[in-house]
Amino acid sequence: MKLEAPAFGVSTGGDRSANVWRKYFLMLCAGLMLLFGVYTDTWLGMVDIWYRSDTYAHGFLIGPITLWLIWQRRKQVTLLQPSPALLPLVGLVLLGAAWLVGNVAGAVVVQQYAFVLMLPLLVWAIVGWQVTKALLFPLCYLVLAVPFGEVLLPWMMNFTADFTVGLLRMTGIPVYREGLFFTIPSGQWSVVEACSGLRYLIASFTLGTLYAYLTYRRFSRRLIFTLASIVVPVLANGLRAYMIVMIGHMSDMKYAVGVDHLIYGWLFFGIIMLGLFWVGAYWREDIDRTDQPQSSTDLISPVPARLFLTIALVLVTVLPWPVYADYLKRRPAGSQQTIVIDAPQGWTQVSRRINWTPAYDNAPYKFQQEFASGAQLGGVFIGFYPGSLRGAEMVSTGNGLFRDEHQEWTLLQQMHTETQTWGQVLQSDIRGSAVQFRLWQRYWVDGRWTANPYYAKLLQAKARLMGEPGQSAIVMLYVLGDSQGDDVMNAFAAAMSPMLEQGLQHAK
Repeated sequence: MKLEAPAFGVSTGGDRSANVWRKYFLMLCAGLMLLFGVYTDTWLGMVDIWYRSDTYAHGFLIGPITLWLIWQRRKQVTLLQPSPALLPLVGLVLLGAAWLVGNVAGAVVVQQYAFVLMLPLLVWAIVGWQVTKALLFPLCYLVLAVPFGEVLLPWMMNFTADFTVGLLRMTGIPVYREGLFFTIPSGQWSVVEACSGLRYLIASFTLGTLYAYLTYRRFSRRLIFTLASIVVPVLANGLRAYMIVMIGHMSDMKYAVGVDHLIYGWLFFGIIMLGLFWVGAYWREDIDRTDQPQSSTDLISPVPARLFLTIALVLVTVLPWPVYADYLKRRPAGSQQTIVIDAPQGWTQVSRRINWTPAYDNAPYKFQQEFASGAQLGGVFIGFYPGSLRGAEMVSTGNGLFRDEHQEWTLLQQMHTETQTWGQVLQSDIRGSAVQFRLWQRYWVDGRWTANPYYAKLLQAKARLMGEPGQSAIVMLYVLGDSQGDDVMNAFAAAMSPMLEQGLQHAK
């Protein structure tokens, strides 16, 4: 009898441990199904971007990699004591509020980040901090599934142009540069989105963080390698662009100017990444498992009633936000009349001479007109958004100065600047085949002006959360001429300002 008692006790403890973990696992699956069901539009939107964009196609791999990392730690996790926690519910409430703000403001990336960050908080709420801490990296790795990075495109394109032009001049090749376009004796080159290196950066960071986690134990080494996976592809992309230009220059523009341009770029990137991993392997640290918790029947206790309370509270914290967002979208938008902008004093309405229209096709109401004063020519474009209409967002990645298929226009330079007559604006110099013009643009939200698209989003979100339609407009003024046309631009903006206020207030 004395010999059988310990065996019976161990068997019972193991059965109880498996039984308790099975119940926690089922509750966790139920919570995840609830979260994915409530925010279906958000995660399906992410999947759609993965499918449509080669830049973010890696998103399809993030989920399987996360599950594999969790599976690798399953034995260590099952030795830990699961315990429901109420603190992460506060985080779920805050993320739900952030999701709502992103929804009413049309900031899709905010909604997606809020949803993904809800996942580790949900795990924490159901199984406790000990288990969540053991799975912290796999859970945080899910953040890389969010399609993000387009905001870096202007900076990366400018850096690539600066880097390439700088190296060309260092090697004695004369360069004439206008913004992202530059000319050397053998031909003309331009830095477009595909040359920015964003795809290389995203791929490098995704692989680099995973490699750092699997290869090193110390946080300092993981951090250094992760930073290297950011810096190296940026510098390597600049070097790649320079080498492509040199190949084209030395071959009299016979090579590296077509499809081989892209093939060479990815081949060069692959070599750089292999070199990065090869160097990183010199400081490899084998994972030591001696600090893992030991098995003990004391770690397992019966499933507390608090677990069922936690599931109920999770439902309360994640469900109201999409419900309220749907309610706001069902509210009728404000009525809209045709936008009319009268000719300012000293200017006369004329037929359009600049055959350019910005890509704001989703604007429900648009107005574009040009005016003349002697030899001076100015124009105005307004895209008006009367309220929270589905698919009609003023600040969106689909909107811009040009349509991709229109190649006759060149953006010479773009920057934020403070003007004498129209406050802070985003200034752009644009050149076509026969004309060049300077453009100022600002956003108008319920009577308030700003040149910052993110602040415009916040103003829209605030209005819609208060039950107002959040009427807004993108307003552009432009004058014919080169970069010396500041006096004309200021005069035109001063004359147009009262006309714009009158027209927008009438539309509102």
